[in-house]
Amino acid sequence: AHYQAPRGEVETRLAQVWAGVLRREPIGRHDNFYDLGGDSIKSILVVSRLRQQGYSVEVADILGYPVLAELAQRATKLTRQISQATATGTVELSPIQHWFLNNEQVDKQQYNQSVLLTSQERLNTENLSQCLDKLLTHHDALRLRFSQNAEGAWQQEYASKVENILTVHDLLGLSAEEARAQQLLRSESVQAGFVLATGPLFQAAVFRHADGTDELLLV
Repeated sequence: AHYQAPRGEVETRLAQVWAGVLRREPIGRHDNFYDLGGDSIKSILVVSRLRQQGYSVEVADILGYPVLAELAQRATKLTRQISQATATGTVELSPIQHWFLNNEQVDKQQYNQSVLLTSQERLNTENLSQCLDKLLTHHDALRLRFSQNAEGAWQQEYASKVENILTVHDLLGLSAEEARAQQLLRSESVQAGFVLATGPLFQAAVFRHADGTDELLLV
């Protein structure tokens, strides 16, 4: 049959998927999947890869409509709608959370990551606090709390309240050596202050130095 190029987005994406699965090109809009070497296993690959392209067909569709142009008419565009409402209540633990929480060798309260950022100018702590509050509100996982129920099983639950997680530490009246010692002491206190059951499990601290710089610790 005379070759005709695919028309439109759906046919084009479907042809690209066929070309990858069947390892041949060009793919025309009147080509038959099975005539080109397709089989039941390859049809499953087509379904999977087409979903990655944002479209859905069933294996039965390929069997019943093996011509590309006809199959394209059976494809439906995937629409994914994710609720932006604030998450509440309990949520099932992931496998890695199960392992971590039931591992007696791990100090769960202090198992965290931190980063220290330096600013050459004074930080506006009011604006920073508002940004952190919005971050906690938007990213539900930052509001998770972990506790054990009556049977001793670990569970996680979203806290509804957004706490003020920012503390400001004034080190202006100290020498450079004293300031570093105090910063280390207070940083360790921030990291040691996590309580899985009550939270918050995300902390921020600003350290103000006499040389005009600020440092932001995120834990």
